[in-house]
Amino acid sequence: LEAMLVVVRADDDAAVPWSTVLAPTTLRLWAGKVSDPLLSATARDVLEALANNPKCLPGLLMLAVPTLASIIQNPQAQPPMLVESSLDVMCVLLRPAPSGGESA
Repeated sequence: LEAMLVVVRADDDAAVPWSTVLAPTTLRLWAGKVSDPLLSATARDVLEALANNPKCLPGLLMLAVPTLASIIQNPQAQPPMLVESSLDVMCVLLRPAPSGGESA
């Protein structure tokens, strides 16, 4: 995961073809291992790096938002730390969004 983070951060164009595989895998890994602080932080960093790439962001949002929304809508049914971490990931995904009248 750390190696993929380096690649995604280093080369936007290299991240694009892999984002359709990397994003869902990273999201599943993050959700399943949210109690592991190192793994969940690295997974969040990968998602953030993908979100910062304008070519990867739309697909990442289409994948992640429904997953995060289902977690947040039913917080009592979630394992410890998943809801809080979901809010962190949601913030990571929203940060690169254009503000005001800008378009992506």
